[in-house]
Amino acid sequence: MRTGVSVSTVSRVLNGHSGVSAEVRERVLKLATELDYTPNAAARTLVLQRSRLIAVIIRTGDHREFQHPFYQVILDGIKRKATEFGYDLLILSHEGIEYGDDSTFFVERARRHQVEGAIL
Repeated sequence: MRTGVSVSTVSRVLNGHSGVSAEVRERVLKLATELDYTPNAAARTLVLQRSRLIAVIIRTGDHREFQHPFYQVILDGIKRKATEFGYDLLILSHEGIEYGDDSTFFVERARRHQVEGAIL
């Protein structure tokens, strides 16, 4: 390994855990920056059993409703608060035409992405 330390040490550094010397931490973080390392959200979800995703479920009668400023203001507020607490948003929407009025459409997709909460 290019850092000269174990995979578990690299993991501890990248996950912000203690018990790693300042020199090793700096070396690992420097290499991560050089390699443009980005954590894999799907892998983290599997390991941690937490997705850090909130579903925003929107049922519209017509796609033009999304053009209304109301949606922009509400979604912006939700996004800001979610980000503040370290969550990402998953927007789930349909017009009810293809899928009918069955709420299982939303439940299935929310479960597929292992969301931790939902805003209806």
